[in-house]
Parts: sequence; structure tokens; C-alpha cells
Amino acid sequence: MLTEVGEDHGVPAAALLAGSGLSADDLRRSETIVPALAELQVARNLVHALGNRPGLGADAGARYRLVNTGMLAFAMLASPTVGDGLTIALRNAGMTSAFVRPALAIDNRRALFSFHADAIPADVRTFFLERDATAAVALIAGMLGERPLPGTRMVLDLPGASVRSVADALATVGEVTSDPGVVSRLEMPLSLWRRPLPQADDESAALCERQCRALLERRRHRAGRAGAIRARLLRDPGRIPSLAEIARELNADPRTVRRWLTAEGTSFRALLDEARQALGQALVAEPGLTIAEVAARTGFAETASFSRAFTRWTGQTPTAWRASRPADQPPERDAATPPGSSPSSAGTRG
Repeated sequence: MLTEVGEDHGVPAAALLAGSGLSADDLRRSETIVPALAELQVARNLVHALGNRPGLGADAGARYRLVNTGMLAFAMLASPTVGDGLTIALRNAGMTSAFVRPALAIDNRRALFSFHADAIPADVRTFFLERDATAAVALIAGMLGERPLPGTRMVLDLPGASVRSVADALATVGEVTSDPGVVSRLEMPLSLWRRPLPQADDESAALCERQCRALLERRRHRAGRAGAIRARLLRDPGRIPSLAEIARELNADPRTVRRWLTAEGTSFRALLDEARQALGQALVAEPGLTIAEVAARTGFAETASFSRAFTRWTGQTPTAWRASRPADQPPERDAATPPGSSPSSAGTRG
């Protein structure tokens, strides 16, 4: 979304992605998981290029749709009521790209959603508060089929120009006002909170939420130093770095890196095996590469060693696995596997 906003304002994607560790290919892959620090860098590039102009965040937030949340959207839509769907969203806020910290309170008249922005860096706080407040309302409207949100009111800790931009982007909200110094919030009448959803199915909602939890758990495993090292291992399929090389890049010694990984419940050997598996499957799926070439690109000294490892990963030899795939089926890439792993390209992430 942020690159779309920038390009619409004349800022090329390459400038927006600078320093983020992301490539244009990453953004084209539906399975790409964008780390918060990468998104923060893209936002900073956008704000730096265009100035912290009012409405920039609202422009980004207005582009969000319920479908952008993936499995979470199904869980919300299958909930019995609007309130149940939003409660699921709050429990699984990590599935969204929100930087604000959401909270919920309910009294005898209304449901009140608070958007805490105090932990967001000051240089992009206005941008993310605009974006996340606007996106939250866009998601609620998506649950209701883009109908107006009767009786709703939003109060924002933003200057008047920003609030007017948010109001313009939120035709579905009854009132949007500025109140600097307060915690930003969205107020919703209980009649809307309790409104039944047409696709309600308790069993489906529970199943989808369990899948959301599983996805979040996998994302957590890619976080921290282990996630950064795993991404580095996947960066160049033609040359996987050693522990010593990665340690030098991190300005640490190998023993320190091993301690970091042990503290996060993994090891360099485990991450290397994960990276080789991800790259190996992506490259074996490329019909133009021989198995020997794939073995060399994934750091194996012998083709036989690669074949044994591949069989352990998939239950099939590389040749059998390749033969079992439909001719028009695209390679299955791990969410951190570099795109472009083809005979004419070395590769990247997700």
C-alpha cells in the first residue's frame, strides 16, 4: 500500500524501498511477510520524500480492504456479530500491519476502540495514526458490506488538517473531530456492535482463528535475530554465507551469535537447514537447472548429499519431486525464500 501511495505521488518504488531490505519482487509475492522495521523504513522514506503532509496516511489507510488481512478476514466475517468479529481482530492484531496499539472498552451505551500511538516514532506518528485509524474503519465497513456506520464518532489526537483528511477518506463515519492530547478513539453504538453478520458460522470462525494463531506463531519464529539471520542465509542462493561471515556482518563473534540463537530456541545449523530446504525446493522446481547445479547453489559439496537431504525434507528424491509437479504449477516458495531463483537469476526473500 505504501509504495502505491508513493508511486501515485511520483516517488519511485526503488526510492521507497531503500534501506528496507525489501525488493519490488518481494511486494509482488502474495506470501511475503513484511517485517515491522521494513515497513517503518518505507514509511520514513515516503514521509521524507513528500514531507509530513496532512492526509498522506489517510490516503494509505483508505486503500485497505478486509481481504488484505487474509485468513483473519474469514474469521471476522464468520463471526456471529460485528462485535465478535472485531474482538477476534483485536486478539489477532498481529495479522494486520497496524502500528497503533488497539484497545477495547464497552459501557452501557457504546464500544470504544482506542488507538494508542505513543510507541510510534515521532517522525512517522502522524502518518501511522492517520493510516491505522482510517484502515480500521475501512475494515469495519468491509464487514458490513461497505454500508455507512451509523452513530459512529472518531476523535483523533491530530491537528485539524490531518483530521479533515481522515474525515474526507471516511465517508462512512458520522463524525471525525480533533482533540490534541487525548488518546485517539472510535466510538461505536451498541446497536452496531451487536448487529448480526450475514455469513455467521461459529465453527468456521473458530477454525479460521486457529489458523490465524498458527500463522502468527510461524511469524514469531521468523522474528528477532534468528529471523534476520535466516533472511540473510536466503539472500543469495548462489552463495550461502558461513557462520563466521554472518558474525562479521553483525559485528559479533560466532560464539555470541550461537548464544543469541540458543536464547531464541534455535541454532545456526537449524537455520541453515531451513534455508537450504527453502532454496532447494524453489530451485528444483526450476526445470532449467540440473540437480547437480541445485546442489551446488544450496551449498552441498556433493549431489548425493543434497539428494539425501532433499529426501529427508520432502519424502521424495529431487528427481521424483520435480516429476510429480504439474508442468504449469509455479514453484512453492517459503515466505522467506528469495524470488528470482531461476536459471537466469540468483534470487531474494518473502
